[in-house]
Amino acid sequence: MLPKKAIDEYKTIYKKVYGEVISDAEALEQGTRLLNLFKAVYRPIPKQDVKKKEA
Repeated sequence: MLPKKAIDEYKTIYKKVYGEVISDAEALEQGTRLLNLFKAVYRPIPKQDVKKKEA
């Protein structure tokens, strides 16, 4: 669950980018999906992989 402040910030950004107003429920759903995407994609690079690229 996203805090109310995060939902409001997301709605503000969404309106600036797309020129549309969305509901709190829609902002919550989209924001949650965005966070889940970041969690799935973002992973720290293991040190052994960094060493392989440097060599």
